[in-house]
Amino acid sequence: FDKPTQQGLLQKFVMPRGEHNEMIQAIWSPRMCLVNKRVNRHKLNDRHINRTEKAITFEGPTHFTEEKLSAPLATAKVKEVCKSFTEHFKSVEHHYCISRMVLYFKED
Repeated sequence: FDKPTQQGLLQKFVMPRGEHNEMIQAIWSPRMCLVNKRVNRHKLNDRHINRTEKAITFEGPTHFTEEKLSAPLATAKVKEVCKSFTEHFKSVEHHYCISRMVLYFKED
């Protein structure tokens, strides 16, 4: 029997600056970079709401969140990080290049 491949994602929850969880998403390709921000509708300290529902941003149903504008400086920094990441990857991995990626950021 073939063993199933074990895959996973390890992530640490980072507390947001304000009362609501928020996340910035960057969808990057060589021709463009879209930067979106989602903010959860529920306050993190609301004890009447399930933890998952208070933390959801891009990974869950959209009715838990609102799309907000990201500050121009934050948007520029996210785009700069995406460009730097792809340039670094290209310099160390000579057989592959990134054609599309989706990255998530939290402001601290």
